Amino acid sequence: MTWDPWRRQWTVACRAPPREGQANEALLCILAEALSVPRQDLSWVRGTTGREKVLEVRGLSAEEIHRRLSKGHPTPDGKGQPRVA
Repeated sequence: MTWDPWRRQWTVACRAPPREGQANEALLCILAEALSVPRQDLSWVRGTTGREKVLEVRGLSAEEIHRRLSKGHPTPDGKGQPRVA
């Protein structure tokens, strides 16, 4: 997982194939673990068929999501707050 300050978004890679929703499900599991939330708290806003995806995390603000994802993955100089859909 890496932070792209220019695009103001996180990049997450997974090895699951993009067939029958396998990669999407793997992504949800990766993010649920990284955010310390139940998988059921994540839902798609858009992007289930594309490379760029937008998710909603129930109960967390964009700032809290960014803070939790930043643990162990520091953002350079704290610049580039995440986009909020």
